[in-house]
Amino acid sequence: MIGELDAFVALLRTGNLADKVDVGRTRKKPPYALVLPGSTDDEQTRQTGPYAAEQLVYAVRCVGQSLDAVLLIAEEVDKRLRPPPMQFGVALSVEGRDCSPIERGATDTYPIDDEQPSHWVALVLYKFTSEPT
Repeated sequence: MIGELDAFVALLRTGNLADKVDVGRTRKKPPYALVLPGSTDDEQTRQTGPYAAEQLVYAVRCVGQSLDAVLLIAEEVDKRLRPPPMQFGVALSVEGRDCSPIERGATDTYPIDDEQPSHWVALVLYKFTSEPT
């Protein structure tokens, strides 16, 4: 799972998103994208072991100061994971693993009103399978 997370984040940290992507937590000012793994490395290893297929889910939390700004960040993230024009998912290249193309799951957009100035969040789920080669 560590290799898959590194490859996933490296794919996002390109172009104008290069300095706007973090994993877990960040102190960056909006706009930014935060990658949140569905389970920790330890949890995933205990569930599947190192020699089993893994169904990996990453939530990408895009934060911006307006709805337009957050949708722009979410669109940039999606372009890297599911490039146009066909928008088929990218299959990550991880040594010793065979990864299926990335699929986009549920998407939700909502405001955060308890911060000043208020922010908008787009939460997008991405999933793929990683199997040993």
